[in-house]
Formats: sequence, structure tokens, C-alpha cells
Amino acid sequence: MRRLVYRKQALRDLLDLLDSITTASDAVTAERYANNLRERLRSWATNPAMLGSLRDELAEGLRAMPYKRYVVFFRYPPGKLEVVRIVYASRDVDSLSFD
Repeated sequence: MRRLVYRKQALRDLLDLLDSITTASDAVTAERYANNLRERLRSWATNPAMLGSLRDELAEGLRAMPYKRYVVFFRYPPGKLEVVRIVYASRDVDSLSFD
């Protein structure tokens, strides 16, 4: 089983997501959304298959999977699923950093 880890930027993205949903709706809805997203990420980490679409054009070994209106970018370092970024699906990702 892989261990789920978040890069610092992914944690900042998650906080931005919470702020955005809280502004558009309310804190309870935002927290529920974030909890559901974290549960989905835990399920991806326990899946023995390599999930997501390979996005080497953005960064070597980077993968992407959609989650509702967002896209989660992640890598599979040995024994881990490392969440790199969580971005709104319509955002231009070519200008983002995935380090």
C-alpha cells in the first residue's frame, strides 16, 4: 500500500479550494467537499494500479486525474502517492509549477 503525501503547494491549493467553495457556498459545503476529496485520494493511494494520465510534458513522472471540477496532479515515488497540485479544471496548467 502506498502512503499518501501532499507537497506544500498541494496543501496551499487545498486551502484555496476551501476558500473558493466557502465564498461561493458555505463552510460546511467546503469542508464536506475537501473531506470527500481527501477520501478519494486515500483510495487512489491504496489502489495497486498506476492511475491517471501521464503528463510528462508538464513534469517528468507527473500524472493527472479529474475530481469533480478539479484536476489532481500527482506522482508515484517509491511507496507513495505524492499529490503535487490540485487545480481548477479549466485553469491553464502550462504556466504552473509542478516542482
